[in-house]
Amino acid sequence: MDLAEAAFALNTQWPTFMLQDPQSRVYADNLEAFLDWTWLVVSTKDPTELLARILAVPFYWDQPLEELPDRGWDDAIERAVRTRSLGHEPNTVCALEITLANKARGQGLSSACIDHLRLVAQERGMVNFVAPVRPTSKVNYCSESMDQFLTRIGPDGLSADPWLRAHQRLGAEIVKIAPLSMTIVGTFDDWFQWTNLDFRQFGVTAEVNGGLVPVLIDHSNELGVYLEPNVWVRHKVTNLQHESLRARQSLNRSQTD
Repeated sequence: MDLAEAAFALNTQWPTFMLQDPQSRVYADNLEAFLDWTWLVVSTKDPTELLARILAVPFYWDQPLEELPDRGWDDAIERAVRTRSLGHEPNTVCALEITLANKARGQGLSSACIDHLRLVAQERGMVNFVAPVRPTSKVNYCSESMDQFLTRIGPDGLSADPWLRAHQRLGAEIVKIAPLSMTIVGTFDDWFQWTNLDFRQFGVTAEVNGGLVPVLIDHSNELGVYLEPNVWVRHKVTNLQHESLRARQSLNRSQTD
């Protein structure tokens, strides 16, 4: 398996329905334009062994970060494509995804990937580094609102969610909730293929494995609508050389371990 195949194989880390967002196809159609913001992390012991992929997009943003779009992930892709097509100079980088191979989990690599992206953002003169974070443990509280979920705080004052904590430990601040970060619509037959659940047997909502919130069910049109909330965070972007060195050392250590 070459690295391109291995990178595609990492899609298995995601629930099938999560790969159906139309903006994923928009991103794929414009991937060549975003290759400078795409990385495959390989083992230093075996350069053919893929450990992670990092996907990000740059766009122009001239509003307060507190007004980042409610459509989070979807909007970031649209905005990046529009920034490029209009010839605007991007000033903001948005992390779309950091996906790790199973064997690379629990070794600090995800934090190293965040740090690496922050490093690149500052080296390329970005003013902002943001991310619509998908809290990993929210799947265990599917029926709970994101507002309520964010009140789950650890004894150190950071989020109880491990992915949000990883960002916060690197200095990120929670900005706001993106209530409509991803929109995935499918027929009942589609959802059966994606989840093996027959939505005809449910009421107005259905919880699916890997979902952060229940799927809304429209029986009259036989449609299921998934509106995923994410959490916008912002990282500080500096020009300090020692920060750049620390990020590189962190990423290298994680690839070696």
